[in-house]
Amino acid sequence: LGPIGADGVQMVEESLPEPAHESLQDGTPSSQELKCNAVADVARYECETKLAHFRQTCMYQSRTTTFTVTNPADMSLPFSFRLTDAMPAGMASSRRPKTAASGGLAMMPIPCPFSVEPAEGVIEPGDKATIGVTFCSTREVLLKDNKDIRCTISEPHEGVCAGKFETFDVSASVKSSWSMFRLQPARGVTFGAVKFNEEPRKKPFYIKNEGQFDFAFTVTGADGDADATAAIVAHTPLALLSEEQAAELEAKGGAGAVAPPTGPREVGKFVVEPSGGIVEPGQSVPIEVIFNPGGQALYKEALAIVVAGADPTDMAAVNGSHFEVVGESCYPAINTTDFRQIFEEQMIISSLAEALQDKSEQDIRPCFAEEEKVFTYGSVVCSAHPKGICERFKISNPNKIPCSVSFAIEAADAMMGGKPGEVADPGDAEDLAAYTVEPASLDIAPHEQRQVCVYFKPTGMRKYSSRFVATVTDGENDPTTGSLSFGLMGRGTLPCVTVESPLVRSEAGETVLAFGRVHVGRRQEQTVTLANDGIVPATCLFDAPVLTSAAGDDAGAAAAAAAAEEQKSLSPGRRGRGSMPETPFSCSKSGHSITLQPGEKSTLTMAYTPPEHGSAMVLGEQSATVKMTVMHNQYETTTFMLSGEAYANDVLIEDLPDDATDNVLNFGELNLEHDTGAKVVSFSMRNRTDEVVKYSWQADAQFTVSPATGHIPPNSVAENITASFAAKEQLTCDAVPLTLFTEKVKYTEEGAAVTHWDANQKVVRPATDVELEELLRPSSAVSVASDVSSSSKSSKKGKKGKKEGKGDSRPGTAADDALPMRAAIQLGPIGADGVQMVEESLPEPAHESLQDGTPSSQELKCNAVADVARYECETKLAHFRQTCMYQSRTTTFTVTNPADMSLPFSFRLTDAMPAGMASSRRPKTAASGGLAMMPIPCPFSVEPAEGV
Repeated sequence: LGPIGADGVQMVEESLPEPAHESLQDGTPSSQELKCNAVADVARYECETKLAHFRQTCMYQSRTTTFTVTNPADMSLPFSFRLTDAMPAGMASSRRPKTAASGGLAMMPIPCPFSVEPAEGVIEPGDKATIGVTFCSTREVLLKDNKDIRCTISEPHEGVCAGKFETFDVSASVKSSWSMFRLQPARGVTFGAVKFNEEPRKKPFYIKNEGQFDFAFTVTGADGDADATAAIVAHTPLALLSEEQAAELEAKGGAGAVAPPTGPREVGKFVVEPSGGIVEPGQSVPIEVIFNPGGQALYKEALAIVVAGADPTDMAAVNGSHFEVVGESCYPAINTTDFRQIFEEQMIISSLAEALQDKSEQDIRPCFAEEEKVFTYGSVVCSAHPKGICERFKISNPNKIPCSVSFAIEAADAMMGGKPGEVADPGDAEDLAAYTVEPASLDIAPHEQRQVCVYFKPTGMRKYSSRFVATVTDGENDPTTGSLSFGLMGRGTLPCVTVESPLVRSEAGETVLAFGRVHVGRRQEQTVTLANDGIVPATCLFDAPVLTSAAGDDAGAAAAAAAAEEQKSLSPGRRGRGSMPETPFSCSKSGHSITLQPGEKSTLTMAYTPPEHGSAMVLGEQSATVKMTVMHNQYETTTFMLSGEAYANDVLIEDLPDDATDNVLNFGELNLEHDTGAKVVSFSMRNRTDEVVKYSWQADAQFTVSPATGHIPPNSVAENITASFAAKEQLTCDAVPLTLFTEKVKYTEEGAAVTHWDANQKVVRPATDVELEELLRPSSAVSVASDVSSSSKSSKKGKKGKKEGKGDSRPGTAADDALPMRAAIQLGPIGADGVQMVEESLPEPAHESLQDGTPSSQELKCNAVADVARYECETKLAHFRQTCMYQSRTTTFTVTNPADMSLPFSFRLTDAMPAGMASSRRPKTAASGGLAMMPIPCPFSVEPAEGV
């Protein structure tokens, strides 16, 4: 059967018949032999192992392992090796980890790191072939039983049976990695700040092998070194070398032929030792860096630490390629330019000369003058401070290294003095001795500060000049920070106090305070004004008054003198009275002190108060002394001499206006134009005796006293005594006396009650007909009524009074007694029952004088002014120049008071244009809102707006 035809017809195959023929050869046919060679066998092989095990291998380093394949058959055995990626794309395998080279993508296959030599060939029958497998990886891998190597055995003949006969896989196990290391510290070494002349500083860093292979390393500068590069190349895997590098290495003897340098290497101001070496796995090699300081600069160098066979992308290799070593060499220094810091506790001024142009020397306080570079203590009281006045200056170390500073006081150079243009002479030995510095030296840590104390102790009243010098040890290389120097200036002085008032002095130079005559029980004061005319504060101390004499009492004067001598022997600190006898003199500051600043004034009170009762009461002249001393000035002592005379009156005039205690009566001012009545003041009188005192007043025409006469019981007070001042024309009364006469009396009537009596006392009783008739006469001195109706009314009511007065037998009701009666009786009010009442003066009680001679007298001095208030004004016009808006202009005028009385005044500002009016002279303004109906505020002001 043949194939099926295109038309679907079954075809058959038929053998062609042999064509008909006949032999052309006579005899037998010719013959020859064809020799055949053939083998009939089964292809087979023998392999000693199918495993390829490699030791742990460094990256780019090649390792080779071999195995043998034997052909035991009688036929040839073709073979070939094919390297495949056993992990196809899209698969992940824990045996084939992701690496940096693969970009971290599990989808990318890892190229096969193996190679086979020979990759293919034919093994003759009975022969064997040695197969070499080489591993060299470009990334870190870990393979176990890897099947990337596959061997194919083929049939040795052609034909139907030709082709693949058998395959087998070679299992490979291998691990590859970079040389691993770690630097400690990882980025660099810092020496910090070092003094320029110190011994070289040493600091190590460490390189540790954390991998499985030993490696070579070198340390060079940033520019590298040929020897170091050659050593690294010699220990780098050949796969990482270029052809030229490989050729050079082969010429030098191959891998490892050049050893890394191990000696010291100098890089700038730094020395590194060792500069290279071999590090075994797990070993840590110390590398010492030495810093040689010099001058004042910051030194920074970059070291290149290269490790053969290390991953260039590893952070340790990156840091090692730029490993910084830093050191700073410094000069010791202190702050010499920032005076705000140095004199932070004092005041700083631009120029001492300029300050003295506006101020006096006493106003200068401790300060530093920048222009003269002088520190002045001002004026200092000699011996005021046992150790001297102290000023502290701050010494700062702005650098990063500690410094030692020594301090000294040196002679001053020609520097500016106290006044413009004045130049101070260089200081002498006394000037140097006046200043002391403590401590003499200081050690100051970096960026720290310390205080140095400079004491100024003057010994005389003069100017002292020196110079303060702070020197830094080893700081002479930089003069701007190695030394601080400025002038010192101060003036020694003594405090002094002047008594400005009173100005009266005795022959001995004592300040005299005469209190004059002072009534016992009263107080007379005088004010003492003290002034500090010096240039430093002064403190005054006051002793208690010491009685020096008493009139008519020689024994008392002697006792007082003895007490004064005892007081002098007391210690200076004892300022109280102690056992001193009581004295009528007093000082408001006794036992206390007053401190006066330069130019300041102060007042104190000295008083004389003679006692009224007890054994201390002494009449007559008395004197005492008060001593004032000024601290820190043994030459300044002032003695006040106090004197006064004590006297006693039977009657004291009290409760005077203005609290006057010296019998002065001030009426003030009487305006003749407006005041229609008299000026009236009231006071009281006190009887300080144990007897009844009769008094009477004698006054000038302008003054009246009511009551003019009277009696005051023992130890009693007569109140509401009034004094009046009246005038009809201009009059000035200055210390016009009102005389008071007093005498002790006793009542002669047996059993008479001792009560207050004065001439103004009256009794009110019903009037008799005779009294009414006498009082109602036209010639009567007494005003009866103001109109006719009231007069007649009083007359009618008087008739009732006559009836009540029938049978009255009292003295004074007879007609012959009418005239005396009219002087002592006045019409009184109408009683509730319509009866006319009369006011009758109480008669003076019968009495007799207990004094021999004339009555006692004293004067009350009256001050009063009667005048009309008037003034004089030079002008009433205030003319201003044309003025810009919101600009102020001022004009002045004078008001004079020509009268003898005070003239109170006040100014009132009003709007001259009332609301609802418009004026071209008062235009509308923005402040008034542009409305003509609104008044414009007065644009004027007056100073003073009011006064007297």
